[in-house]
Amino acid sequence: MIRSLAGAIFSAELTNATGDSVHAVYVQSDATELGFKEDWLQNAVAKNPELVISACREAGLTDERWWTWTREYGIEDVGSIDVLLVSESGRVAIVETKLSYNREGRRSVLAQLLDYAVHLPEEVERRPVSGLPPELPVSEKVVQERIEAGDFLLIVAGDLLDSRAVKLSRSLLGDHLLNEWELALVELAVFTRAPEATGPEHIIVPHLRGLIEPESRQVVKVVVAQGDKNRVVVERQVPHTPAAARQEWTEERFFGALDKSSLSASHKAFGKALLAIRAQFPEVQIQWGTGKTGSATLKRNGHGLVEFYLDGKLAFRRERPPRALGEAAGQAYLDGLREIYPDQMVGDINPNVPTTVPVAVSAKGLEPLAALIRKVLTSAAPT
Repeated sequence: MIRSLAGAIFSAELTNATGDSVHAVYVQSDATELGFKEDWLQNAVAKNPELVISACREAGLTDERWWTWTREYGIEDVGSIDVLLVSESGRVAIVETKLSYNREGRRSVLAQLLDYAVHLPEEVERRPVSGLPPELPVSEKVVQERIEAGDFLLIVAGDLLDSRAVKLSRSLLGDHLLNEWELALVELAVFTRAPEATGPEHIIVPHLRGLIEPESRQVVKVVVAQGDKNRVVVERQVPHTPAAARQEWTEERFFGALDKSSLSASHKAFGKALLAIRAQFPEVQIQWGTGKTGSATLKRNGHGLVEFYLDGKLAFRRERPPRALGEAAGQAYLDGLREIYPDQMVGDINPNVPTTVPVAVSAKGLEPLAALIRKVLTSAAPT
């Protein structure tokens, strides 16, 4: 796909049938002419992700809301990602900016972007996801799992992009086309106001210069059976994903694994207590995880309270209780957690700061924790 944008933007008075009102009011410029700096572009994308997401949305690559996660995210022995964005479902976009005066070649920029996509799952294994926007409706755990599964939107953003980079991108992607990556080349065309015109001095027009979507490949396997006709079997080739690949957990699978595990009797009882709490309170749900380690997240009206893992760890959804319970019950929940697990709940807790990294906790606190959850759910404000 090649989309070319005209080098001028015209004014038009549509009620004037003569066409005399059509004039070029903005003319396209480039970064060299304007002193347009790459750090300005990075800041602009970080301040308003729609600068790059809007074109991706029009192309059907996403229909979600997106937020900025962080800038200059370092990956060991690889480099720093310019901007990381995250969607409402926990999908991550890796954004690299490139302006026309940058001497770095097309191949280098694209290869670097793909290098980030390959190594980001390894980086979050060493340094778990944290510092997400407080308004993001999913947990750090969900984002971590999406990263580990290698599900990315890759974006190159710049003022003058070469559509031939799409062909080059496909070549560089190679075997990685089997992964759930989408690559968008978003050109942020900068236009300068004509001398006789009025309005802002510069405007930016985002548009898609090219894209690559993941392909569903199939392998034809010919099976030769003695004394029978040949059979042709068509199989879908499975994409390669990191070791911590996504798995689908269900209630039956989770409790089957819990019963067979070496966890203490207190851990197993806590798992059954979660089911009893769900049955007692109609507004409570349990969400089963999708990670390598099975998990169960207790939620009220869509907001998490605690995550229970099959390795015996807990993750307290410390930014969510006020949303799940209301301010009074939410504060009582946090206070109760401090009493039961003082070592894990140290320091001041800001309910707006996500903290969901699983932590090892003592088994003796599990029964009081279940009792605390019942207590705060009973006193929680109705929604």
